[in-house]
Amino acid sequence: MFRELAAKGVSVILGNTDNADAATALAKELKIPYIAAALGYSRDLTEEKGHRYFFRLIANARAYYGPFAERVAQDKHDRWCTIGLDISYAHDMTPNVLKLLKAQNPATTVVDGCQFWVPFETTDFSPYITAILGKQPDALLFGGVVGPALISFINQANSFGLFKTIPSVHPALGWPGNNEGLREEDIPGNIVTAGDFIYPPPADRPSAKAFIDTYKARWGTLPWSEALRSYVAVKFVKAAFEKAGRIDREAFVDAAEGLTVDDPVQGPITVRAFDHQATVSVWVGRLTWDAKDGRPGLTDAQFVPSAAYLPTPQDIAALRAKTN
Repeated sequence: MFRELAAKGVSVILGNTDNADAATALAKELKIPYIAAALGYSRDLTEEKGHRYFFRLIANARAYYGPFAERVAQDKHDRWCTIGLDISYAHDMTPNVLKLLKAQNPATTVVDGCQFWVPFETTDFSPYITAILGKQPDALLFGGVVGPALISFINQANSFGLFKTIPSVHPALGWPGNNEGLREEDIPGNIVTAGDFIYPPPADRPSAKAFIDTYKARWGTLPWSEALRSYVAVKFVKAAFEKAGRIDREAFVDAAEGLTVDDPVQGPITVRAFDHQATVSVWVGRLTWDAKDGRPGLTDAQFVPSAAYLPTPQDIAALRAKTN
């Protein structure tokens, strides 16, 4: 599909897919600007694998890991169990979050035999939940369980009483795509998490409420993060071509580097010139039920700018030197 679009002479391709590894490689080969507008959070896409033709208008996973780990570390849990799907995101997220936790609490360790990698198609988590309960850790990191599997895991964990017994954390359960389908009675208490698009919308950002209301009026449903990020990506493309003064792939790249656009929920975001990563940030809080919008949301939430957690130009240069 990517090659078909290239053959038609398109100037820019926007991707709402998690097949970002394949897309970014093709963008580099064919020299077509590709924008990850929804999904594709893995940090390496704008780091080791980054190049001139790849742009990310969503968060680098580091923007989740860092603020989330700082919040979790306040509870000073020492002995951890982890569970995640056997996918690249989970294998990247789990050790990175544990590393950050250990930096703030040197006593942080994974209980022997209590780090589980679950086949992607798993629907029955009961053997893993039983094993975790048997290990009696201080806390559980289940951030590697995402997508449809996440709802199954939460419902089954609730039936075993896991969340009432073991404090549990997930760096992206505040993201609407992960919590869609949870009912009010399903939501465990005291789960620390984060998201780049929160319900209810921040009271100090009327533009967020306006975006949600306009979207709902048009489509009859509430927007997810993907809707917001795609909307901002289109605004970004428009602004870059206006700055370039012509419709041209190379001119687009030059104009897009360092460009700032307004995000109705996040506020102004900038695509950094040296790695093409947008400064999309997250809110960190506790999972709750948003009665106003009738869906899961965040309470006790703090907006944490991503700048302090993203790699520097020197970091990017070093990472890319290892792979190029």
